[in-house]
Amino acid sequence: MGMDVDLYGNGSRVGKFATTAIPDYFWREQQMKHVLITGGAGFVGHHVIEHLIKHTDSKITSLDRLDFSGNLNRLHEILSGYDAETKKRV
Repeated sequence: MGMDVDLYGNGSRVGKFATTAIPDYFWREQQMKHVLITGGAGFVGHHVIEHLIKHTDSKITSLDRLDFSGNLNRLHEILSGYDAETKKRV
């Protein structure tokens, strides 16, 4: 017994899965995700964070060792345009 499951949330069906093997929390539509971004203060990382803020309701954790390419000003710039509630997600 199984059913087609959209694991990625984009409408693609990835095959048959036994529904008893997938926990109930997986099926909740509005479950908030928690995303870990490594290198979030770098060039690519801050763009990824900006995309997640604009297009998801995910909670975002960023880890960066702030060496030659990491710059906290990048994160400050993208967060400056958002309200306090949105800033709490990062």
